[in-house]
Amino acid sequence: MTEFYTAEELFGKCADNDFILSGLGWGVKEINNRYILSFISGEFHGREKKIEISYDDFYLLKSRKVTINDIFIKYKTG
Repeated sequence: MTEFYTAEELFGKCADNDFILSGLGWGVKEINNRYILSFISGEFHGREKKIEISYDDFYLLKSRKVTINDIFIKYKTG
């Protein structure tokens, strides 16, 4: 018989984060006036990746003038 577990059972409860903007599977932190986008990659088993984005792109994302997919395309990542 196959057993199934929740993500919380496997990895524990998610810690509080310091994202200033976030969505499903991604978040942005401000570190020393730099905007760091952290996201789960689409690679096999996924992994966290981090890239720096510009303030302008952060602001466009925050104001919903672009989507996270637009940012992924611009920075050739995802």
